[in-house]
Amino acid sequence: ADDVSNEQLQASFDKILETSQDKLSKFYYDKENWAVNYFVTLQERVESLRASVPAEPGSPSSLSSSSDAEVVTTSSPTGIADDLQFRLEKLSKTDAAGEAAQLKEAYRQMGASKHFQDYIYAKKSLVTFKREVDLLLEFLEINTTAFSKILKKFDKQTGSSIREERLAQIMQNNPFLKREKLLEMKETVEDLIEEVNS
Repeated sequence: ADDVSNEQLQASFDKILETSQDKLSKFYYDKENWAVNYFVTLQERVESLRASVPAEPGSPSSLSSSSDAEVVTTSSPTGIADDLQFRLEKLSKTDAAGEAAQLKEAYRQMGASKHFQDYIYAKKSLVTFKREVDLLLEFLEINTTAFSKILKKFDKQTGSSIREERLAQIMQNNPFLKREKLLEMKETVEDLIEEVNS
């Protein structure tokens, strides 16, 4: 009678394990599909940011008044740092009374520029996406650990030793648990964030 109950227990456990793998797989592939599609959108936003870089910091397209403009010799890929450096240099030349109004106008102009709007949009999108990828990576790690612990507990309660074999099967049947594709995507997004911030 003990052998039959262990066989029934094994069959029941296998069914639960298979159902859990199916649910995890469906959830992951839905998220991966979303991530791959959204990643293309993010790359388009960064490309739009690259395309909207002003010709040079302090040019008439980036500032309304450029009569006393000094060209900054170093440039960043996005142009944000250059433009801000130029504006700060210009502000340092003004007197204290006009400084607040000048600063307010500089912020207003910067906020209205297409380049600055593209920058904010790209940066927020990239940071949010990275956070989503981090959560999905953590989710996969937790589930891998959970499978291992569940199998260990099953072995302990039934006196069997299926943990290593089944865990290897689970990893083989669900290659996404190795997280390689997501880790690669995360690295690319981190590179894009660094580019946008420079």
